[in-house]
Amino acid sequence: MKSKLVESIFFNYFGTIAAALGPLLALPVYLGVLGKAQWGMMSVVMTVMALLIMVDGGLSQVLVREFALRSREHGQQSQPVRSLLASCQALYGALAVALALALAMSSGWIARHWLNLTADIHSQEATQLLMTSALLVGTQLFAALPRSLLLAVDLHRPLNVSIAIGHVFRYGVGAGVVWLWHSLQWLLVWYVIVAMAEGAVRYAMAWRAVGTHGWRGSASWPEIRHLLPGAVKMSLAVVLSGLTTQMDKLILTKMVTLDQVGIYAIASSAALGLLSLTYPMIQAVFPTLLAVHGNKSQIRKIFLTWLTLGVAGAALTMALYIWLGHAVLNLWLRNDEIAVAVYPVLLVLLIGTLLNVIYQVGYVGWMLEANYRMPLIISICSVVLTALLTPVLVRHEGIMGAAAGWLLINALGLLLSLSWFRKIV
Repeated sequence: MKSKLVESIFFNYFGTIAAALGPLLALPVYLGVLGKAQWGMMSVVMTVMALLIMVDGGLSQVLVREFALRSREHGQQSQPVRSLLASCQALYGALAVALALALAMSSGWIARHWLNLTADIHSQEATQLLMTSALLVGTQLFAALPRSLLLAVDLHRPLNVSIAIGHVFRYGVGAGVVWLWHSLQWLLVWYVIVAMAEGAVRYAMAWRAVGTHGWRGSASWPEIRHLLPGAVKMSLAVVLSGLTTQMDKLILTKMVTLDQVGIYAIASSAALGLLSLTYPMIQAVFPTLLAVHGNKSQIRKIFLTWLTLGVAGAALTMALYIWLGHAVLNLWLRNDEIAVAVYPVLLVLLIGTLLNVIYQVGYVGWMLEANYRMPLIISICSVVLTALLTPVLVRHEGIMGAAAGWLLINALGLLLSLSWFRKIV
């Protein structure tokens, strides 16, 4: 079991690092060719997309648990696993169509009445970009389901290899598209093409994992119905949690210019990229925790090791950033003026992100106990705090105020998670 866990962690980090490096390496090209205003508009599009795709976040956490339990009880290629996969494929298809249509129909209103557009981008262009992103939202959401099954049955290697290859094509060729056509619209079209290809590959992998070569069987409402209470709670918690990671940018799009949104988005992408490096640990450890659920001493050992590594990693990250941050930002962005503007914002965002890393230990503990209430409470508190404080902070401190809001909500999450930490210390 130990060797399997190490392999799972390795390949999860392989896929996550590839996913994080892609946009970070492409960003200087996008910024240099498109300019700060167009990059700011790209940030708006990505923010809206991230908010909508958060619907999958709660569903996937419940489904990983359900697929893992069914596979352990009935076998990976059993009818209960296939039936759940077929039912969820229909559910994800319906959700994808609904969200894509909702964004497409609201694109005009967002462009005209919400965004603080500059002379470089007119409302018609912004509307077209948002409508293209609607197609991307639907495609990416539908393609998200197979990942839950592949994680549940420990197929980390093929999943993460496919993630790495997808990101090479998305951002490697994407940088070429921007360089040749100087067009954000064509970049989004390319993203749609890659998302369709990724979805096709991963669905083929998922159905092969359960012993068939395509969608077999029909959707069954009873298969989904008993999962709905937990799925709705977790989806709401994740959507609310997603709002806390995106609401700062959402508020900024209304209160500051696209240039400033672009600066903040650079800092935010780096901070959230660091946060994403913790997800492979969760994805690999959670099935192992389920397998030893009855062994309290083993669970305590895993959590204490994880907590120790999280605190040590957070301290090391802050020390390195204070020491080398300016030099690394200059090397990455190739623009001293932008690097100077990003540095203090990223410093504050990093502190909040590292508090989130430590808080995740308690979050996974609640998930292990199927305690969906506490993550939901924390998410609601965070969203309310963000909605109330961020506009005030932005009005007085600009984008630094938005960064301070992110720090405060993660401090709140860590504080509330201390109730679970008492069980393992």
